[in-house]
Amino acid sequence: MPRCEMCGTETSMLKTAKVEGAKLDVCETCAELGTTIDDGKSKPTGSTKYSTDTTSTDSTQSNANTTSTTTKNETPTLDTGDSIVHDYGELIREARESSGMSRKDLAQELNEKASLIKRLERGKSLPSATVQKKLERKLDITISEENDTEWDNENNINSLTLGDVVKRE
Repeated sequence: MPRCEMCGTETSMLKTAKVEGAKLDVCETCAELGTTIDDGKSKPTGSTKYSTDTTSTDSTQSNANTTSTTTKNETPTLDTGDSIVHDYGELIREARESSGMSRKDLAQELNEKASLIKRLERGKSLPSATVQKKLERKLDITISEENDTEWDNENNINSLTLGDVVKRE
């Protein structure tokens, strides 16, 4: 029997809903927390109190030159799907300083802006895949680590769901 991806309840009927920007297969109760998706078109169902997505976008489209911001409690993920090491900013700064370069010098070498280097060193932005490769090559460092986690809910009945992790108010 299928399980709700939010609360983990086993149910005979799941609905596809967009909750907080994520497309999930959810039960009737959890579907009310977002927007039900029907035939590729979204229509609001009940309360969308928890939904912050107001535009319809295709999540498969991404710009490789953009950087993502991160908060202190998030585990940053690169465009490649790999995780980035926790202290990537410090790693970049130490490697730059040990090679005797200023932020401006490194930015010119990478054909990037010095403000980007500053944001990366402070951990305020994640590097795009292109910038990551440039940094690793120029500074001879590795700032990514492989993400070996595979999600297989069919075979792992005791796996975590969003309901196990998220606290609803």
